[in-house]
Amino acid sequence: MEPEKYKLLYPTNPSFPEVLLKTLGNNGRLSYKIKSISFLFILYSMGLFVTVTTNTLDLYIKDYPFFVQTIICGITFYAIIDCLKEINSTFSQLNHIMGTRKKEFNYFIDKVNSSSNAVYFYYLYTLGLGIIFPLLGYFIFIGPDYVNMASQNIKYINRIYYLTYLAIMGYGIGCVLNRLIYYSSVIHKYCKKFLLPEKLNMLNPIEMDKLKSLGVLAFKFTFACTIPTIVILTNIFRVYTERGPTATREILYNYPIYAILIVTYVVILVLVFFLPIRMSHDTLIKAKKRGLEHINDMFKQITQKMKTINPEELQTLNNIIITHKRVSQTPTWPLNLGLFVKLLTTVLFPLIGGTILQLSFEYLFTLFI
Repeated sequence: MEPEKYKLLYPTNPSFPEVLLKTLGNNGRLSYKIKSISFLFILYSMGLFVTVTTNTLDLYIKDYPFFVQTIICGITFYAIIDCLKEINSTFSQLNHIMGTRKKEFNYFIDKVNSSSNAVYFYYLYTLGLGIIFPLLGYFIFIGPDYVNMASQNIKYINRIYYLTYLAIMGYGIGCVLNRLIYYSSVIHKYCKKFLLPEKLNMLNPIEMDKLKSLGVLAFKFTFACTIPTIVILTNIFRVYTERGPTATREILYNYPIYAILIVTYVVILVLVFFLPIRMSHDTLIKAKKRGLEHINDMFKQITQKMKTINPEELQTLNNIIITHKRVSQTPTWPLNLGLFVKLLTTVLFPLIGGTILQLSFEYLFTLFI
């Protein structure tokens, strides 16, 4: 009989009926990386076909933020799926540190994989946004030029494609948003249940270093979620260059839905980063306090027994003081300076990327259009 193994999560292969995530999020004849990125490129190519038939191809191609939006969303989908697949390896490292019992952990994983509420929330996100996005596109969003500037008799054909595009995009965004929030809460619950302060050895730097795998995972999630910022910045730069510095402010004032979406996006970024590591922060605070109390007790015991000063006892006390200082300086977040630098770089990445894209497309249009 084979020994029991730690079970795995299946974030891209849910137990309930689902098409998009299972098709794009798993390897088959093509890797999930290629399928995730190429799917939305195919969707954009459909727009090329539609606008060719309606003689609005020039307007479609000139709307380069629409192209950027499509490709960036595909890259984001891949990046988030890639992060989800790393949860198992992070749990494996933490289980090794904490000595988690396989029976308890596997019971926890079985509950996650077979959660009856997961299917309802999944389709609430996917179908909800798949319906809301076309409604916003029809009634509220400004809309792309190939719809707004097309003649009346062909505008409806282009609009049907645009609304279909928004429906598929909304479904996809709902999919990754649901997976992000659901599995961030799973990591949070795991830390609450298994990451116990009494099992952490603050004096073992190897264990403390492995605990940073949570911080690394949170950083990767955040980095993946900041990629769509390129879309926002590309649109802002385009409005700024074409309509002037006050145009962006006027759009946000006249169309507050855009401001609401940006604020919601920022809130999601904060949650995605801090939710998975908040419980580990609480655990590290308790473990640190517990470790310092233990060191203080050792110091008191030795000083109380000391009747005369001798070199051996002085060396022992010195070692205890050094250990106390080291534990006191141990960070209570599973992060380090390198991760903070990477996080700051993550904030700058979309700005640099958006600027490069803006300048590149403007240069190409001056050459060919």
